Amino acid sequence: MTKLEKFMKQNGDWILSMWEHHEIDNFGYEADSGSLGALRDLIGELNPIKWEDQPTYGDLMTIEDFQRDCDNGSLINYDGVGEFANIDKCANIRVKPRQMRQNRLSVYIKQAIENDVITHVMWFNR
Repeated sequence: MTKLEKFMKQNGDWILSMWEHHEIDNFGYEADSGSLGALRDLIGELNPIKWEDQPTYGDLMTIEDFQRDCDNGSLINYDGVGEFANIDKCANIRVKPRQMRQNRLSVYIKQAIENDVITHVMWFNR
């Protein structure tokens, strides 16, 4: 593993957040869905999904129900945050309603959803 890969593995979430909000030098590239998607894919490959027991709080919903609630405005970013999940466990990957509405999920996550690895979202209200 190269030094860059090691850094990305350890700091991936921070890098994505800072890049998306234009708080770090993005090397002249706009933080568009293409560049962010490519960065998310790289970080996803370096950081496989880690599953944890679901908490006793939060609302578990199917991906389809979460997508519908995001699309119709029932859930917005200000309301809270979700974590991808399956029927038993939560993943270490957070998701915001805007990401679902704008289809801004990495190929890595889209494949996990298509292959029924990720089937639900655990929603946490503020």
